[in-house]
Amino acid sequence: MGVTMNPVLGRELTERMRGPRAMVMLSVYLGVLGAIVLIVYKAMVSGANNGFGSAPVTQLAGVGQSLFEWTLMFVLLLVLFLVPGFTAGSVAGERERQTLLPMQVTLLRPIDIVLGKIGSSVMFTLLLVVATLPLLTVSYLVGGIRVIEVFTGLALVLFTALSVAAISVACSTFLKRVQTATVFSYALVLFLIVGTVIMYAVAYLVDQSRGIDIADPPAEILAANPMVALAELTGDDPYERQLARNFGSGPGFGSQYSNQLAPLSEIRVGIAPDLNFANDVRVDNFGRPQLDEVDLPERSAIPLWVEYLAITSVLTAVAVFASARRLRAPAEFER
Repeated sequence: MGVTMNPVLGRELTERMRGPRAMVMLSVYLGVLGAIVLIVYKAMVSGANNGFGSAPVTQLAGVGQSLFEWTLMFVLLLVLFLVPGFTAGSVAGERERQTLLPMQVTLLRPIDIVLGKIGSSVMFTLLLVVATLPLLTVSYLVGGIRVIEVFTGLALVLFTALSVAAISVACSTFLKRVQTATVFSYALVLFLIVGTVIMYAVAYLVDQSRGIDIADPPAEILAANPMVALAELTGDDPYERQLARNFGSGPGFGSQYSNQLAPLSEIRVGIAPDLNFANDVRVDNFGRPQLDEVDLPERSAIPLWVEYLAITSVLTAVAVFASARRLRAPAEFER
């Protein structure tokens, strides 16, 4: 027996890929990312050529790492911007066109309608992510990253797209107007990206005002932030970057971090407990840190990206379940 495609998914994919809209959107997406890769690459190479005290191979590794992180960060941002627009009006649009009630009285189950709407958005996002692979291979060819980092980063982007699509479909199911559902979906995404950072900053200021020790707010506040999860999964060691920032490059230490700006790694530095350079880091007679004698702060037993996967999995499951219950026919809400 062959596998039957979800009818809603098949119709949504046919409508989405028919006509020039999908081609134009894909072309614009790749054009924007390509321009970003070109600008970042030229800036990173210029910074590496102006750096001192590190070998050319190590400088290129820093360029590759920075280029990879910039590209992956913008891929995530573009996905977070596009997915709510794809899905926020999926059910609300059916309601406005008065095609939702006929769909509810067919043999389709409510869960089939919900999964079809979510699947069409995720499938188009998958197309965008696959189209991004050639751009990410540029950073791999430059050096400084591994293939596993590329695929784990893209896997987290796809998982984030799935979660955001489920939440956006829930907004579209519970809200009657497309505009209202779209605004609410983007507001939730903005809260995950910006709101959690504001909450973390407030906790940092409160912690800083309570004593003279180094402020160390709970990083779990950022556990639902997809950008932080991506940084935790793909960024380099935050303490090594802290040491490079304070002591500069040296033989066998930190040279790939001295002149390059990698955004995801900087996020990891920002949320990691600060090193107390007066007490924790000891230096030799030449002012170089003794790495084997560095007292690193204790880290959480559970990485933030694992907590992010757990939280978003629960949110996705709740969103799908609530949407399916809302779409049960006959639905008093639709009358």
